[in-house]
Amino acid sequence: MNTAEREAQFSAIVEAHKDKLYRICYGYFSNQADVQDIYQEVLIKVWTYLPDFKGNAKITTWLYRIAVNTCLTFVNRQQKRQEQVMPLQEQLIQADISDTEQQQQSEQLQHLRWCIGQLPSMDRSLILLHLEGLSYDEITEVTGLTSSNIGVRLHRAKSKLKTLMSNEV
Repeated sequence: MNTAEREAQFSAIVEAHKDKLYRICYGYFSNQADVQDIYQEVLIKVWTYLPDFKGNAKITTWLYRIAVNTCLTFVNRQQKRQEQVMPLQEQLIQADISDTEQQQQSEQLQHLRWCIGQLPSMDRSLILLHLEGLSYDEITEVTGLTSSNIGVRLHRAKSKLKTLMSNEV
C-alpha cells in the first residue's frame, strides 16, 4: 500500500468511525483534555497499524479493540501513578436548558456517565461496547473473552450499574 492509498483509507476510516471511537474514549476519561489526548493516541495507533490490518475481522471490531486497549493502558498507567480520574460528572458542563424535560434527561445522562465511570475497567469496557450496539461475538473479538463469559460479566456489570444508579440519586 503506497502512502496516498494509506492516507485515503485512513481518512475514510476516521470519517466513518470517528464518533464511535470518540465515545469510547469519552467513556473512560473525565476531562476533555484527556479525551482529546487519548483520541489522538487511538488515531495514531490506527495509522500505525493500518498496513497490518488484513481484514480477518470487521474494521469496527479492529478499531474498537485499538480504542479499548489504548484507553485501558492509559487508565492503568494513571492508576500506577496513583492519579485519580475525576468523576465523569465534573467534566460535563451544565448547559442552559430552558426545557425542564431536556434538563432532566441531561442530568440523567450525566449521572449515567458518572456511574459508568465508577465501574472497574473491564465492566466499563463491556458496558460501553454493549451501548455501542456490538453483539457478543463482536465484543468477544475486541476483548478476547468468551461469549458466555461476556454474558455473565455484562449481567454483573449491569447489576453494579443499576445499584450505582439507585444509590447515587
